[in-house]
Amino acid sequence: MASAAAAVTGLPDTPSVTANNAPNEQTNHTNAPDSSTISGDIPRRPFGRTGVQVSALGLGGYSLGDVKMESEAIRIVHEAIDNGVTFMDNAWEYHNGRSEEWMGKALEG
Repeated sequence: MASAAAAVTGLPDTPSVTANNAPNEQTNHTNAPDSSTISGDIPRRPFGRTGVQVSALGLGGYSLGDVKMESEAIRIVHEAIDNGVTFMDNAWEYHNGRSEEWMGKALEG
């Protein structure tokens, strides 16, 4: 599980909340968790203006290229999906395409 936890990323790199930029109580919470989520499930968030709900946690593909074996990368992707991750990010440039190839194989089945 430690390998999967290390590979699960995808949240934007945002500044920390301070007193000067913290949302006030009157803020419209359009990114509030889906009220139908069950305790322990990964909350869902809207994906831009598409109307599609995706998991608030994502799997970043860069780390998949760091694992030693393709089977381990596939296991990480499957474990993320089994635990409710529906948002994944990848790029061909990650590890000369290896991360994208392995994620693709994992998503095939």
